[in-house]
Amino acid sequence: MPKYKSAKFMFKDDPNNKRWAEDKSRLGFKLLEKMGWKEGDGLGKKRDGMTEHVKVAFKTDTAGIGAHEEAKKERTVCQKMSSFSEVLERLKTTTKQDSSSSEDESTEKSKTEEEPKTKTNRIHHHRRARSKMTSNYSQEDLAAILGKSPLTSETKSNEKTKKNLDLGETSSPTINTTASTESEKKRKRKEKKEKKEKKKKIEDLDE
Repeated sequence: MPKYKSAKFMFKDDPNNKRWAEDKSRLGFKLLEKMGWKEGDGLGKKRDGMTEHVKVAFKTDTAGIGAHEEAKKERTVCQKMSSFSEVLERLKTTTKQDSSSSEDESTEKSKTEEEPKTKTNRIHHHRRARSKMTSNYSQEDLAAILGKSPLTSETKSNEKTKKNLDLGETSSPTINTTASTESEKKRKRKEKKEKKEKKKKIEDLDE
């Protein structure tokens, strides 16, 4: 037979702490008497509170202090939860029936709505493709889009000559550059004469 150690319990002289309870020289006892409290009265504003000290009751179960009061509350809560769960189950059954009918209607609507959407998307795609095709634009339109100066007759003729030279044509274009240079020289001479005349007038006025 296995041997078990015998447990020893030591009890104090005052296990119930009666000395402290019956001691009237305590600071708390004196303060309460100054505030109007008397021995035997309860605590609180109306003096209807506890008249005894807080005690720990010996319990055989693992529950804490005041477990019997909490058990009553739990019972009432459980009853309410059971009734609430029944209501939820009823709502779920009704929502499932409604959702099945609504899904059928939504599938029919989605099919009818998808057809015109695909058509409109195709139209927009063709428009974008046409707008991005630069081969359909003329040279004047491209120049206006890019912010360049429009092509004049002289620039067109120069481009034609360049193309002809690239193709191997020997014909050289005739460009009238002499007329433009002479006109510029005449304009410059006139400006110089006008400046000289203005200077002379200013000098005459000063004298």
